[in-house]
Amino acid sequence: MNNTTRTILTEVLAETDALLWPLRRQGDDPSQAQLAAQHVYFRKGLPYRKAGDGKTRMALLRELEASGLVIVTRENGRASHWKLTDHADEVTRALVGMPGRKECFTVMRRMVKLADAGDYLPATTSDGARFIRETDLGGFTYTDKSYLDAVYRQQAVLAYAWPRGWVTSALACGYGRSNSPMAHALTDAGKTALTMPATKTALPKRDAALADHYCNRTTDHGEAWESARHKERMTIYLQPYFVGWETVNELKTISAGTDASEKPEPTRRQPRQKATP
Repeated sequence: MNNTTRTILTEVLAETDALLWPLRRQGDDPSQAQLAAQHVYFRKGLPYRKAGDGKTRMALLRELEASGLVIVTRENGRASHWKLTDHADEVTRALVGMPGRKECFTVMRRMVKLADAGDYLPATTSDGARFIRETDLGGFTYTDKSYLDAVYRQQAVLAYAWPRGWVTSALACGYGRSNSPMAHALTDAGKTALTMPATKTALPKRDAALADHYCNRTTDHGEAWESARHKERMTIYLQPYFVGWETVNELKTISAGTDASEKPEPTRRQPRQKATP
């Protein structure tokens, strides 16, 4: 795998994680565009952006596809969307120093254990998913001085599961905190993944330059979604208790109905912290 390929895979991973990473603060619901993009991702992938020389670009795309590194969706004979294969995702996470399958399965098995013990929140999703508090899952409290580090480490592990549809995450509302608690639940696909035989994949060592590039690109994409959210004149109201992108079918969208000059000043969330893989 040459440097160009590694850089492209890193950028696709960064865009994927920025799209799927859940927001933490009450009132910081994803924009309508982001909600739509998340659902398109699971059906098709990320939009394939055309840049550079056409022949060179298409030759590289065919090479990545033939190597089993990307899945390409074509419309009218042209590439419209793409996403990393599970193998490429795993290899790229190793390159940028993010947790992988082993760490993710450890957390997912703990989710099963807690759910079986009845330590889960009442769910509002139609499939009856058992949501586990992030504090119970990670063994920390919000009074711990380093609880934000614990939260980030946990979500960095779960980032392996989100693109695969193994875990769904939601904001547990009603606690009166500016940084609201998150809860996570295994999907049926996640439960199935835990029963599959273990596979061994030769993983590369962390590349410091790619790790920095991943952090920067993830932050850039995250800030772009943040900007899109504040430009929309729509307020998202969700069914009681859980807020999360996976409950999109339970959303009720209500127009703000105000003149642009009367639009209230949006509440800004704290800048996204860069990862330290």
